[in-house]
Amino acid sequence: IQQVVSPVGDYGAVANLTPSFVSTAPNGPGFDAAKNQSLRGFVDGQFNVTLDGIPFADPDNFQHHSTSYFPAAELDHMVLDRSPGTAEDLGYASFGGSVNLYSEPIPAQAHATAFASYGSFDTSLYGLTLNTAAPQDSGEVGVLATAQQTQSSGAMNLSHGHKDDFLLKGVATVGSARITALYSYDRYGFYNPGSVTTTDVALYGSSYGYNDNPSSPNYFRYSGTYRSADFGYVRVELPLGSQASVQETAYTYSYRNNGLSLKGDQTASPLGSGFPGLSATDIAGKDSRETYRTVGNDVRWRYSLPVGTVLLGVWAEVDRQLESRVAVDLTTGTPYDANRGMQSPFYYDFGAHLHTYQPYAELAWQVSDRWNMTFGMRWRDVTRDFDASVIQNFLPGTDGTVRRSVSSSLPSFDTTYRLG
Repeated sequence: IQQVVSPVGDYGAVANLTPSFVSTAPNGPGFDAAKNQSLRGFVDGQFNVTLDGIPFADPDNFQHHSTSYFPAAELDHMVLDRSPGTAEDLGYASFGGSVNLYSEPIPAQAHATAFASYGSFDTSLYGLTLNTAAPQDSGEVGVLATAQQTQSSGAMNLSHGHKDDFLLKGVATVGSARITALYSYDRYGFYNPGSVTTTDVALYGSSYGYNDNPSSPNYFRYSGTYRSADFGYVRVELPLGSQASVQETAYTYSYRNNGLSLKGDQTASPLGSGFPGLSATDIAGKDSRETYRTVGNDVRWRYSLPVGTVLLGVWAEVDRQLESRVAVDLTTGTPYDANRGMQSPFYYDFGAHLHTYQPYAELAWQVSDRWNMTFGMRWRDVTRDFDASVIQNFLPGTDGTVRRSVSSSLPSFDTTYRLG
């Protein structure tokens, strides 16, 4: 990864080097959310993304904010599973496969490494990694810390951005137990490039993104977007005699987004008449805010048999999500009552929860040296509740409060025969 991928790239830039994965970022890797990711034809939201075995996704639609989590410099390796996975593979969309990321391990020797890069479109990165030696004996602790700052003018005009990333990882051995803790944080500000017309390209060139005219709907400051995200976990691995082991993982991650966008598009977005004190020719827009926090836990017990292994586990997760969108006169910065029915500037304002509970079991049977079979079963129960204080054009016939539950058994079978 470090030798072949742009150091400012996100995990989509890494996965792009593998067959059947596509990730595009017109404004440049790492500075444009990869909105068009797909894995063997499944679009983002239909496959899992995990870090060290922990799934993470937007609870709204299970898609992923590729620029807000784990830049390439924080990754050690990646494994793409193009199958539906087995019972122990966690996540909501394993039917489309899984993009499995793995964080940098703590090296055997202590190091201090400074790194920097400079490339097209005034793109620069500089950072520092410090680590102690990895623990070898009981009672030892190893720590790794990486901090980096990245900025770019962007491949598209007036679409610059800046990012700050920090990762801290620690590993400790206590008796026969191994404890791993990780925390990462990302802060990201940019002007979110939208679609441009063929006329724009013909007039201004293929790199056209925005202009600097406040009277135009394509003024770059009308798309300012600011995001932050974090991800952390604590994992305890404990052997139970010579044949059994237990692993406990508690984790949390969050995402916060505050962004401006047009009510119309880059060619026209007039406010229109009927709003006292505001000009009908002002630029109409929206101020959208989203935040969510996910907390989860996975515990699994593994036992070795003469003919294979047995795995039993339970995965539980809860998400809390808040979203709102307010109509704003971008020319003056003034909210206006676009929601005429409620005489309110709010298009919507809601909160939601997603509760997941999944026990699972798996038997890996080693039929022979070359042939193995894996039988798995997951039972998943998912409940989503939705409570909106302002709804405009959806959920007709409700008062804005909805609760839905679904449960299902998910069997799996995998067999491998190695010819050589």
